[in-house]
Amino acid sequence: MEYRRLILPVAITDWFDQALAYPGVRLLDLTPHEATTRRSSFTSGGLGLARTDWERVHQKTGSTLATGYSITVDTYNNEYAVLYNHGKVWCIELARTSNLKSNRANYQVTSQQLIPVDAQLIESTVPDPRTDTIINLYFSDSLKQQFTEQEWPGEERGYFTVRHSNHGLYLHSLVISAGKFPFDQ
Repeated sequence: MEYRRLILPVAITDWFDQALAYPGVRLLDLTPHEATTRRSSFTSGGLGLARTDWERVHQKTGSTLATGYSITVDTYNNEYAVLYNHGKVWCIELARTSNLKSNRANYQVTSQQLIPVDAQLIESTVPDPRTDTIINLYFSDSLKQQFTEQEWPGEERGYFTVRHSNHGLYLHSLVISAGKFPFDQ
């Protein structure tokens, strides 16, 4: 089946069924007009998204945890704590109550679904060899374009970290955050 530039090897309903069978893949609640007239070419499953885009996919389940100068923290799907900077996702923490198995494949799938698609791995570190914590530093040019210099003060825009720690058989924490910390020290 062919739709202008998109060529599908099967009927569109079969293609959707196959695509939606992957863990974590969801349909966005967009009208055809929204899907074809979006101004931004920014593509991310979380980090850098406008709050309205994040909330199209994730249901707010708690009250606002904190607010301050251009910063808000909310919880979603009883799974994520999200910090917004100027109305854009700045930090995502997977709740420790999640039962996500901690193998590397699940960590990669989960983190890749929440970062910009053009993210490039720059560096990895294990801050304390006695723990099972890994911190990866990434750069995304599209994330850099999402924030102004005033919204991202003090360092070069576009860098972010993905930190995961295991505890036994389960992922203890997964934090995706804008900025270079701890690589900037």
